[in-house]
Formats: sequence, structure tokens, C-alpha cells
Amino acid sequence: MGLSQDEVIRGQLLRYMKRLKIVTMQATVESLSLNFSQKCIDRTLFEQHKRGYPMRVLVLKARREGVSTYFAARFFAEINLRPNRFATISSVDLDASQKVFAMSRMFQSELDTRRPTDFSSRKEIIYSAPHRSQLLVQTAGKDVLGRGGLTHYFHASEAAFWSSFKEQFGGAAQEVPDDKGTIIALESTGNGIGGAFYDMYMDAKDQYRRFKDYSNYLALFLPWYIFSDYVMDVPKKFRFKYDEYEQSLRAKFNLTDEQLYWRRWAIRNKCQNDLHLFQQEYPATVDEAFQAGGRTVFAGPVLDAHQRKVTEGRTCLFDKIDDIRPVNVDKSFECWQIWKLPRDHQYTIGFDVAEGKLSNPASASSIPDCHAGVIYDRNTSEVVGIYRGRCEHKDLARQALLAGRFYNNAWIAPELPHGMAMLQYLKDADYENIYNRQVHDDRYDIDESEALGWRTTTLTRPIMTQTLVDAVHNFNITIYSADILSEMRSFIIDKNGKQIHRKGRNDDLLFALMIALQLHIRCEFESEPYPDDFVADGETVEDEEEIFA
Repeated sequence: MGLSQDEVIRGQLLRYMKRLKIVTMQATVESLSLNFSQKCIDRTLFEQHKRGYPMRVLVLKARREGVSTYFAARFFAEINLRPNRFATISSVDLDASQKVFAMSRMFQSELDTRRPTDFSSRKEIIYSAPHRSQLLVQTAGKDVLGRGGLTHYFHASEAAFWSSFKEQFGGAAQEVPDDKGTIIALESTGNGIGGAFYDMYMDAKDQYRRFKDYSNYLALFLPWYIFSDYVMDVPKKFRFKYDEYEQSLRAKFNLTDEQLYWRRWAIRNKCQNDLHLFQQEYPATVDEAFQAGGRTVFAGPVLDAHQRKVTEGRTCLFDKIDDIRPVNVDKSFECWQIWKLPRDHQYTIGFDVAEGKLSNPASASSIPDCHAGVIYDRNTSEVVGIYRGRCEHKDLARQALLAGRFYNNAWIAPELPHGMAMLQYLKDADYENIYNRQVHDDRYDIDESEALGWRTTTLTRPIMTQTLVDAVHNFNITIYSADILSEMRSFIIDKNGKQIHRKGRNDDLLFALMIALQLHIRCEFESEPYPDDFVADGETVEDEEEIFA
């Protein structure tokens, strides 16, 4: 079977790129040979191209992995192989622009056969008629981007550090047609949580995780350890004593001693013994790349430690009132994610019912809030299940009722006022363990009230957040959910001192968990020894496969 037309085009581009000369990190002039990081970018672009979509990527990277070199070479090849094509590279500052343009001029001057060019006083290469293709290098914040021109290939370098990325890219993006074969590539190291690049990257990551859709921007992460140059020989007399985080890196990413020794060397010699700086410049994970400054509620290193417990749970929905069982479903939204089935334990379930608000009111494309539920094991202090979705309120209420009964008639509280439909459904079903709010939830006198459900108020909110912060920072809770930890990383203290999610992110699961913890503190709890069939790893002798339908 022969090659497809898309594979033929890709082969032409790669062969042309191999003809280009670059100055290596060892100060030698050699033909371009794509490293692993560059091959990852090329493959990602091809996955979109072969499906007939325009190529749109967001690249989060470590330092000096050759990302800018790849796009400079790719765009140079594109404009040489195709007439009447226009490419633009926008760098974060003047120095970076000059380096990129110098690289492009070297591509041109070192070619064995060259197309004739026209003179230009700007940083651009203009091929003479009849070919007429062009490559322009600009500086973000200095040059006006995207006003009245045409661009087929656009690369924004270090986009997270642009002073006005949203506004400047908003103009430049309109120049690029939505046709197959066009490229928009936004690339950067991390610059904290928040900002337009962060929002676009996390949204693209979330969209692909949920829908496996290649038509939108694809988020690509290039950690430091995939770059072959980031190794160093270990001195003969040196004996490694791995710290806890190094042990986790070895186990998770199969790192060698040479890689870990380079990491230690780079922290000391390239980052002034500043681990925070190293993780931003040479991240091993997306969370490290986007680590925030000092205004986050939850400490980053603590969340890194909790991250080691994260696993994929079973996705399911509860069915049948008379014989409740979790039925496996092939989706990750509008369903439960369950890690452990009920034992002879006691449970609480908190619900944050969606209001339908956007996570960033200024952006119509931002992620709206969703229903969230958290099941908390009171005996083991584990989060054993979560729910995320945007279903009808009556369907959510039914899932709450079935989950509550399945988990040994757990205490349940929907957050009010948006949980009123759920509250009424539970009352109509004669569910006995609905949280009855205490008067001191609304004022300082302690007494029982007739009010069911949970209200987050100016009095209860600080208590809720501090209880969860204490539990997380003292490792008094076990969290298996990556979604919960992700919300913790973007939970901040704003300029008014309020603890809230960053614009563009959500905190629905966080508040559902906070409610579940408050139910644990406030509701009757009978401490009992573990049953005989309970073993140390939290599993029972009983085969769980038979419990799931």
C-alpha cells in the first residue's frame, strides 16, 4: 500500500529540513537532525493534518529543547516548497527575535541552491516573483501583530511571558485561515498559574481528555527528562542517596542516575539552589511548569506529595432502587468515579450543585461550573468517589439518593440554594440521613434548626476551607482524584483576601469535599473496629469485579 498524499507532503518537508544548517550547543555547524522533542511536535502536527484539520498546538516545555528551532526550520521549509505562503514568528523580546532571524538567515545562506530574494529593511526573507513566499520575525509588544495581513504559519514563542498575550494573539490569530495545512503554534515555558496561555493550555488539555477531539488546539508537554542532553556522568566516588521526590521520579519516569545527577547539578549551578526556579524552567510535570507564586491556598510541594496517590477510578452510574449497584460506563463525565466500594464503614457525601456560571465571566468560551459530589470514608479519611457532570437536577438527585443508600446510608448535604431540587427529592424518598443545619452555621448560637442541607456563608466558608487545608497539609486525608488536586492548585487568595478559583478554572469538587468534611465533623459518628475481612491495603477479600455490573 502506497503512501497517502499527507505522508508524501510530510516526507518532503522532513527531507528539506534535513538540508538546513544549524549551530549546535557544542558550537559546531551541522545539518538539522530532529531530536525527540522536535519529533513529538512534528508527530502531533501530522495527527491533525492527516485528519483534515488546521494544525493548532500549544507546547509547554523545558528550556532549550529545540522548539523554536523546529518551528523556524518548519516554516522555512514551508515557504520554500510552496509559493505565495507567508510565515510569522513572534518572539517575546528583541534579543530573542534577533536570534531567531539570525537562524533563519543561516538557513538561507547555507543552502546549496537558493531562491532569489528581494531586499527588506525588516527582519524578513522575501522571495522574488513568481514564488513570492515570505518569512517575517517580529517582537511581541514592540511590533503591531495581525492587523490587515495574511499568515499561513504563525509561531508565538514564550507566549506565557508576553505582556499582553491575549490582545496581541487575538489580532494575529485572525490573519491565519482555517484551512488544512495552516499552522498556529503557541509555545512557552510556564509562568505560574493563570493568564491567557495557561487558560488555553489547560482548556485544550481538558477538552482532549474528555472528547479525544483533534479539531481544536492540542496541548503538548515536553518535560526535561526526554531531552537526551540533560544527563551528566556520575563521579566514581559519588553514591546516590535518593530523596523522596527523586525516588518518585525514578519510579514514575524510569530516570537514570545520570539524569538525576544532572538534575541536582542544574538546581545548584543553573538555578542557584532554587528548586522552585528549576521546576519552572525544567519541569517534570505540567503542575511543576505552572506552579504559582505565594498566593495559592494549598502548598505546591504538599500537593506534589499527594499526587503520588492519584489513580484512575472506575467510572459508573448507580442503578436500580431495589438492588443498587454501580454500573460501569465508558465515559469520564456525567458519571461517578469510584475508587473503593463500601465496607462496614460510615460515609458522608457533599454536593456542590451547579449554578451554570462561567469560570471566567469575561470569556464566553470559559469552562462553566458543573455538579460535583464527593464521597468521604469517615473511618479511613479517604475520598472514595467523586461525581462530575451537568445533568438535569432530578437525575443528579437520583444519583445522590442511590449513592447515599449504597454507601451505608451516608450523611448527605446538598449546598443551598441551588441544591433545593435534590433536597426535596431526598425528602420525598424518606432518606433519613440528610444533614440538619445548626443555627451556629448562620450565627454564633449553637442549637439545632429545622433547616436541611448546607449553606456556604461568610461564617462557614473560612471554616470549610481551613478544615480542608489542615487535613491536606497534615496528610490527614487520602485523595486519589487528579481532578480534586488540579482544583487545589488553582485555588488562590485574591486581592480582596477571598479564597477562590482562578479565572478560567473551577472549584466545584473542592467545595463538595469541604461539605463532606463538615458533615464528618458535625454528624454523629460511631467508631467501630474494622471488620474481619478488611485488610491493610483497603481492599476486601471479596472480589469487587462481581459487585460492578
